[in-house]
Amino acid sequence: MRSGLNGLGPGYCAVNAPQYPPFFAKWFYTLLANDTLEEYLMGDKKYFVLMENGKDTSQVFASKQPRGAALKAATRGVTDIKLRERGTKRVHVFTGSISMVDKPANGPAWLPDKIKKANVKKVGIEHLD
Repeated sequence: MRSGLNGLGPGYCAVNAPQYPPFFAKWFYTLLANDTLEEYLMGDKKYFVLMENGKDTSQVFASKQPRGAALKAATRGVTDIKLRERGTKRVHVFTGSISMVDKPANGPAWLPDKIKKANVKKVGIEHLD
């Protein structure tokens, strides 16, 4: 019984075939060897804590940038968004809204006809004392 890609045996891939030159650069193989490929591709994930009335809530949003976390908060219905970045004294301030829009033409069948679309605008950055 054959296994692997396309049933051609374990570990077979067109990239590994001797007649094809490797298309990855040497630095990419170094990343693979050091098990840091995921870190290289994903970048540093940051965690943002939603604040209400100057105090932290239990809601934490993970994103690479503050806007991504603000969009997640706006999708949940928060309009005055203050996100404290963990490990720093910065508080990112946004205003958010959601609107109901038609689903995309190429959307899957299980998606409802109307979906939430979040929109945020950055007001500024506050610094904690």
